Amino acid sequence: MRPGSHRDAARILAPAGDEGMPFPQAAQLAAQASAARPTELATGQAGDGFLCHPFLVHAASWPHTGWQPRIMAQPGVAVQDAFPLEPPLSPVELAMTADA
Repeated sequence: MRPGSHRDAARILAPAGDEGMPFPQAAQLAAQASAARPTELATGQAGDGFLCHPFLVHAASWPHTGWQPRIMAQPGVAVQDAFPLEPPLSPVELAMTADA
């Protein structure tokens, strides 16, 4: 995964406004925008879980060459209202708009 890439993705998505953009386009642009960020591995023990920002740029390590089984799930996260990105900002909005 690329720590901090959720901020790059937010900057890519913001100009699309309420209409948004197709996932393949957004994913490609976010990957390009975050290409200079370092890559970190998310590893753990059986039963560990990782909660990541939905805009985080990440990739599966395939083929899986480890000895332990693993699973990854990305359930949908519904929001009740649009993010106005105007003060006062929620913690999610702060993460989306923070410079780093």
